[in-house]
Amino acid sequence: MLKVLLTLLLFGWAQLVFAQFPGSSIGNSSRGNGSQFPIDSAQRDQELDTFKVNYRFAADPFRSFPNKDTAINRFFHQFDPTRARTWDYRNLGNAGSAAEPIVYEPTFRRGFSVGLNQYNLYYLPASQMPFYEVDKPFLNVAFFQAGEQNNSGVALQFCRNFGPGLTVSIDYRRINLNGETTLFPDQRSRDTGFGIGFWFKSKKKRYTSFLTFTNNRINSFDNGGVISDTIPADQFSASTQAAVYLSGARTRHQHQELLYTQYLQFGKVDSLGAVADTLRKNKQIFQIAHSISLQNNFYRYSDSYSSSESTTPAYYGAFLTDIRGVRNFIQHQKVENSFRFITFRGQSNPDQQVGKEKGRLELGITHALHRIRQEPKDSILNELFLTGRLNITPSQGIQLRTAAQLAVLGNVGDYQLTGDLQIALGKLAVLHANALNQLYSPTLVQREFIVSQQAIWNNNFRKTLETNFRGSIELPRFLLEVGAGVTLLNNFIYSDTSAVFRQSGVPVSVLQAFVRKDFVVWKFHLENQAAFQSSSQNVLRVPQIFGKHSFYFSGRLFKVLDTWIGVDLRYQTGFYANTYFPLTGQFRLNDQRALSLYPGLDFFASFRITKFRAFIKFENMGKLFLPKQQYFAQTAYYPLPPSSGFRFGFQWRFSN
Repeated sequence: MLKVLLTLLLFGWAQLVFAQFPGSSIGNSSRGNGSQFPIDSAQRDQELDTFKVNYRFAADPFRSFPNKDTAINRFFHQFDPTRARTWDYRNLGNAGSAAEPIVYEPTFRRGFSVGLNQYNLYYLPASQMPFYEVDKPFLNVAFFQAGEQNNSGVALQFCRNFGPGLTVSIDYRRINLNGETTLFPDQRSRDTGFGIGFWFKSKKKRYTSFLTFTNNRINSFDNGGVISDTIPADQFSASTQAAVYLSGARTRHQHQELLYTQYLQFGKVDSLGAVADTLRKNKQIFQIAHSISLQNNFYRYSDSYSSSESTTPAYYGAFLTDIRGVRNFIQHQKVENSFRFITFRGQSNPDQQVGKEKGRLELGITHALHRIRQEPKDSILNELFLTGRLNITPSQGIQLRTAAQLAVLGNVGDYQLTGDLQIALGKLAVLHANALNQLYSPTLVQREFIVSQQAIWNNNFRKTLETNFRGSIELPRFLLEVGAGVTLLNNFIYSDTSAVFRQSGVPVSVLQAFVRKDFVVWKFHLENQAAFQSSSQNVLRVPQIFGKHSFYFSGRLFKVLDTWIGVDLRYQTGFYANTYFPLTGQFRLNDQRALSLYPGLDFFASFRITKFRAFIKFENMGKLFLPKQQYFAQTAYYPLPPSSGFRFGFQWRFSN
């Protein structure tokens, strides 16, 4: 085992030092709920499982999460990651393409970031590699096909114990959309994520370590958008007949990371010794944690220019600095070391599989060394952060989680404060409250951008101050949840209509309200959720209303076949939505094409027999009723392809 660990460590170090191939993580920008692991709130919508599987993360092994079960749920037939969420992301009309939130979410930052985060939703970062807790091996296989044979996706999860102290987990996922008849011209993507993790526990459980290697690749052909999306559907029979702005433009991102995290527990450890057991025994635990991360990030965009392409010069404008075309290349390599002192006390909870924390205190320090290579310049950046975390569970129904970080070297002055409070009022209601206050530096592409070895801009932007408050009340008995939030942004940086970054000189505020209400009559379900938003400045644009509704029948056919049959509806009020500029990898402002209120209507049917699940789906059925209207779109210039919307897929869990 030691030989295997040393080999993998040396393998990762060789990649980083000699840069023989491109690689690795998503950087230090993420969107989510403010926790260290941005688990979407959809994780709360779990049903009882026929084969319980929990998982943990290496950075916080004291918390356990339920794995998606073998029962049918509201997200099973949503094969597109932008829709398998409580609140959807907008994409470019096809799964696996660049995406950003429709309902505004804060961006969580720590230190340096390249700023090319349009594919973050599809990555498997090493810090989010799940480590499963199983008594027997299991294999989970999923597959979907969309429209034609060349449009498909596959996912695989495997876990097995090798001896009493070693657990191996494998996670693989791919979205491959290379169809020639159902997609718009030059609109293809292939997203691949792979992770392998080793979870080692010593005999007396005093020492625990996690070794993770992840490899993520994005290959995307970018067409710049459809020149006209108002052509009646009866005037052409195939998406391939549409005119687009670009041909031959390509984006490639590759991210690789090797992460090793280890924990050493002080004091006497009993014969059981596991974290779950010590939590249940209500003991004060002291640990020291260390992690080292070796990362290698690669970003490239290129498009060769031909004089026959009349739209190219107007599309790129001042970015076309070379008559041969455009090219942007960035390589970001990073070594990060962190040390944490941890003390926590468990809370007896015999009714649950894993005990809860009564309290936890963490104090840490993190050093990051960055090497940034751009054509034609290189730079090095050192960063040092002080970190802390305090979690308190004063009673069974109250949980408070807080975290803080401060940069004292590198991007000095950057900080982040987060808080998450949950109060359960018996079985009647659950109160949720989240707070975020952070100050962060501009990203690399916001500060400077180089195309074909020529500088386009070199900005001296101020740091952005972001404050976000959100709260909600959940009434499980009435299947109801309502909430509201406010975000305040000072020195907000955005991409304008010409794709150039600007900084707002006035504060920007976003007011939001949320509601989710479900109705159940016999075996018929009507699930509803909507978000109401208002932005104070035109530099940050959001739809005033975004809604999702599902009406379906849920029951058992032929006494053995669990079945959901129904329709999904999604919509947003009309506004000048952002469009996408692939060269800078940003969603930019758009003043030319407004998106109207147009429904996205899908039919679906999901089935389950024991551990096998399958679905069929017809997307974009609105075109059958409104054939001469604008096609459904959530990003300006990027409508959903009007061709066949038939999809199917399955998921099968094997266990031994």
